[in-house]
Amino acid sequence: MPLFADRLATGLSRIRDVAGETVVYRRGAQKVTLTATIGSTREQSVDSGGLVLVVRHCDFHLPQASLILGGRVTEPQVGDTITRTDGTVWEARHIDGDRCFYDSDQYGHEWRVHTERKT
Repeated sequence: MPLFADRLATGLSRIRDVAGETVVYRRGAQKVTLTATIGSTREQSVDSGGLVLVVRHCDFHLPQASLILGGRVTEPQVGDTITRTDGTVWEARHIDGDRCFYDSDQYGHEWRVHTERKT
């Protein structure tokens, strides 16, 4: 792995240590507790009357190696839920009709999971 990738991994780990939040990632009966950092995505659309609608969604940056369900590293899926320490539940949702996540970096350190609030 290139030196930059190692330094990036160290930096992301330090960010999680300082700004991370413990969350519970769940798919059906399977769950894992891990540390995530929180971001957001701004979605804008225009309704039929010309009114501009702006919605902010919560994005969770999850370390790929920590998302272990059923004994193996698992990619996020639409419908999976993430519960924050304040009790709010967020559900993974599609990004522009595609999957619900993308790689946060080119080395596979983190996934950015796009969600919408359920409770």
